[in-house]
Amino acid sequence: MKKIIHTCFPAKLCPFPNRSSLPLPRIISYLPANIGVSHRPLAPISQEQSDYSISLRIADLFRQPQADIFHRRSRYISQSNRLPISITEGSNISAKKELYLSRFIGIISPAAGWPISQTEGLPISQDKVLHISQTEGLYISIKRFFQYILATFFLFLFLFGAPTIVNSQVADSPGTSNFPQLTKMSLRSGETRSTLLGNQFFDDSISLSQGSLDSPVSGEVLIYGELINPDSLGPLYFTWTPYFFSEDAPFLEEEAIVNLEKGEFYDGVSDYRIRKFSQRLELFDRPGYFSLTIGERILLEDFLMFPGDSLKINMDLYHSTLVFAGPDADFYEAQYALYREKLRDDFDTPMLMFGSKSSPRFQSVEKEGLIEKYESQFGSHFQMLELGKEAMDHFFDDLENTEDELALRLEVLDFYRDKIGEERYELLLTETVGKLYGGKLASFRKFHYPEVFARFSVEEQAVYFDRVLAIIDELKIWDQKQEGEFHSAAQLVSSGYLNLALEETMLRALLKKGSFQGQVREDYSGELADRLLSGYLSEYLSDIPNAEKVINAYLKDTETAPWRDRLLNLKHAYVPGEMVIPIELESLQGELYDENLFQGKPTLVYFYFSSCAHSADFFDQILYPLYQQTQNLDYQLIAISIDEDLDLWKSRIDKYSDPSIPNFIIRGEEKKKWRSYYEINAFPKTMLIDAEGKIQSFNLRTGFTTLEGIKNNFESFFKEKVQQTQTQAKL
Repeated sequence: MKKIIHTCFPAKLCPFPNRSSLPLPRIISYLPANIGVSHRPLAPISQEQSDYSISLRIADLFRQPQADIFHRRSRYISQSNRLPISITEGSNISAKKELYLSRFIGIISPAAGWPISQTEGLPISQDKVLHISQTEGLYISIKRFFQYILATFFLFLFLFGAPTIVNSQVADSPGTSNFPQLTKMSLRSGETRSTLLGNQFFDDSISLSQGSLDSPVSGEVLIYGELINPDSLGPLYFTWTPYFFSEDAPFLEEEAIVNLEKGEFYDGVSDYRIRKFSQRLELFDRPGYFSLTIGERILLEDFLMFPGDSLKINMDLYHSTLVFAGPDADFYEAQYALYREKLRDDFDTPMLMFGSKSSPRFQSVEKEGLIEKYESQFGSHFQMLELGKEAMDHFFDDLENTEDELALRLEVLDFYRDKIGEERYELLLTETVGKLYGGKLASFRKFHYPEVFARFSVEEQAVYFDRVLAIIDELKIWDQKQEGEFHSAAQLVSSGYLNLALEETMLRALLKKGSFQGQVREDYSGELADRLLSGYLSEYLSDIPNAEKVINAYLKDTETAPWRDRLLNLKHAYVPGEMVIPIELESLQGELYDENLFQGKPTLVYFYFSSCAHSADFFDQILYPLYQQTQNLDYQLIAISIDEDLDLWKSRIDKYSDPSIPNFIIRGEEKKKWRSYYEINAFPKTMLIDAEGKIQSFNLRTGFTTLEGIKNNFESFFKEKVQQTQTQAKL
């Protein structure tokens, strides 16, 4: 919390026009002995304690927070951050001088030689011991305190008019610090912010506790943050990528666990709950994406960032607040505002269910009564749509009126237009349009397209498909009108635009009964075409039967980096035949193993993590029974967990694996390398490796769902590929 100090900073910011006439040396010499309002020593002070330097004494004085002014007198006073503060005092200061100190103006009457009238009940200067009680002394001190506050206010207001307000996160500032002059620095948006001279940034709109930041080099994003995490939800970590390929693609993705530190007061962080951090995210020559997660809670997801950005993030999970600051804060505020607008729209839209209203589930009197009850109440609503014409009419009514929904988001975005500049505005505009329309076209392709064929005549199908193509044509016209340097750059960056272009191209290819690759050649060219080809395979290659043939065909049409590199990486992950790459595994006993583990005997590898219900079911119902029924094939089954927590992994072996087979764990950089190289995104994941260490299969199931079907396919494949390879090797 910001607080305001009304004080005279000794020898720094004196409001008096002729301070040389005041007895400053004597004032400074007495000042350290009088901390707070009524704190006094309860025991004799040693000479060593009284010999502290003036600067340290003044620093001690101003470390005392206002929150502790009425704290019980003691040698150590708890500060707001729960750290002890020394209240070392001089032993040769009399009670009279102590009690008559003007705490906040810095003038000590006895030191200046001014007379002081004896107050009844107070000790005189000759007294060596304090005769008043603690209660009486505290009462007098509190009374004097408010008298001096009032006198100080009128003195400064009417006589001197000198500014004595110092902004700080706490009620005190270090007495030994210099006060640099404040200057104005022009921002990207044309506005200004206050900044200290040198490489120190802080925004006027929030606490100075944000600290100072060094400007990032080109290609890096510098993020400073402060976190209040009352529930200790887990580690805080960034994930980021310089290029977007698909939602779960690990290719070129980076991850870093954040090193959280306590504040040190002089960095402007005094709240003991706050943990601060500074992180650099490396990019190339164009914007990328980052996410910020704590434990399993996503704080920021897929936020765009520009190379060279400097950003400050304040996250208070106790109050559920998130604030951006720094020179590029408006760009991130705009994204957060657009995200909130989407959530608002989703929250305000009825929950839809497609089905048959004649279903027994909805025919009971009780269910009908509940539906009628909540339809008339203020709150969330449920809407049931009959499959067929009612569902299709609702979908197209929503699709063809998307402009109304888009207008609300553009209203939010336009508010930030002048603040963020045209390049960033164009990128967010492209992102917003792409996500909104791309999501609706994806809904048609995945759900409504099959329904059209199943429930409508050829003539009706043609009408619906023409309506979809009309929307796609309108979007294409909008896209062409946006042509320009910024929009062309946005097309190569935006995830929303990629998803929209993929949906448009897939639907055109479906309705024309053509191929996706051919449609891309027809509609796009250059790097944008390469991006679509790599994006399509990144998302759907796992569903394509002949992966090697398709990848090789796409590689012939793809020339630019990083899109061609992405296809090559997909080939590593989906086309068998390569030797397994190096790996380091740890056993239950803590022993380390490498890739030689896979040689000498065929190996079926099972990847999982110890909170994945699908992995537990797959191992229990499919994989382990398969292994028991096919041991005559003479291969080994090993389980590899990707958990980071050793104790969690070991404690759940019985549920997610079995102690009778070799169990290993892969962590850290090794896990990152393997997951990226072999596209291990979904779990469980299997891999069949022959006795020479060569990968023969990446997918055990290959379309089969029952144990019997998987077993028959596995035995046939094993005999054809693995045993035949072994026989040829022996010859």
